[in-house]
Amino acid sequence: MVLKLKGQASYSIAIRHFNHRLNSDLDNVDSEVKKMNSKLVGRMNDRFMAKMESAMTNLNTLQADCDEMEVLDIKSKILEFEQEFRSACIDFKREIEEHQTTLKKFAHRYDNLREVVVSLGARSLTDFLRDSINHKDEIVVRELSENPTFSKVALILRVHEMLAPNVKAHVEGFLAKQSSTYAEAYNEEAFSLLNDGESTEKLGKKYYDKVDDMLRLSLFELARTSTQSLIEPNEDGKDFLNNKLEVASNKYADKHRDEYEQRYVELLDEKIKG
Repeated sequence: MVLKLKGQASYSIAIRHFNHRLNSDLDNVDSEVKKMNSKLVGRMNDRFMAKMESAMTNLNTLQADCDEMEVLDIKSKILEFEQEFRSACIDFKREIEEHQTTLKKFAHRYDNLREVVVSLGARSLTDFLRDSINHKDEIVVRELSENPTFSKVALILRVHEMLAPNVKAHVEGFLAKQSSTYAEAYNEEAFSLLNDGESTEKLGKKYYDKVDDMLRLSLFELARTSTQSLIEPNEDGKDFLNNKLEVASNKYADKHRDEYEQRYVELLDEKIKG
């Protein structure tokens, strides 16, 4: 067994990949249309883009619903989209060719437009998704099987909760909550040290140590809950969710230890002053 995505997650990511590529291809079609500077072709393109917008709305809906669907149902919906998508391209191609005599005055620009529309219509969504899924599976095994990091997981699995700004917000919330719990004790100990003429320099570290293990657990739970719906629960998947992500969470906490400790002391001081 190897680490791999669940079928629903694989299709969701692959469909997002296809949408990105399709938007780029539609921009190419639009670019060729504008080069011709023809009201006739512009009207054809408007009809084509309206059909494509409708088809892409359906595909976006499918992508959003993947997690709640059976894989076979996803494949069935993909076939429906592919038919809608190809039909729009065929209709546009037919319109272009019906006005060939009029449009031939644009010479190579007519041929270029026809070529990009035909190429777009000839694309197999099923093949694209299969290749995209296979490529993603290879990346998951290569990059996440042994030494996953928060940044790799966020990038490869498209887990927004594990992007650096969102992790920072999560930690901020955790530390703010803990500072409310320990502020009074911290204040009393700091006051006592100062009265005795001693330094409070190491006090921040002492109080951060009180919450360090809980923060690590909080980061681990964030990583686990953010990814468990995506990972196939085979032997390697369970190891990833239960062990590899815990190691990654500890490394993340170690890397940002000084930053988090400083921020925690600031929050404790704010609670006291407030």
